[in-house]
Amino acid sequence: MMVKEIKPQWWQLVSGADDQPTLTFYGYSKAEVVGKFRKWVREYDMVKIRSIGR
Repeated sequence: MMVKEIKPQWWQLVSGADDQPTLTFYGYSKAEVVGKFRKWVREYDMVKIRSIGR
């Protein structure tokens, strides 16, 4: 995961691995883009957890 300021008050988070698709989030602060990423991870994990019993 890489977080960088691409313009004043405009941040980008890029997350990905060789075997996984790349995710990119943009926001007005570092905290905002990290928060968006964490929210995505929580939602993704919940989908996996819900599908276990099916």
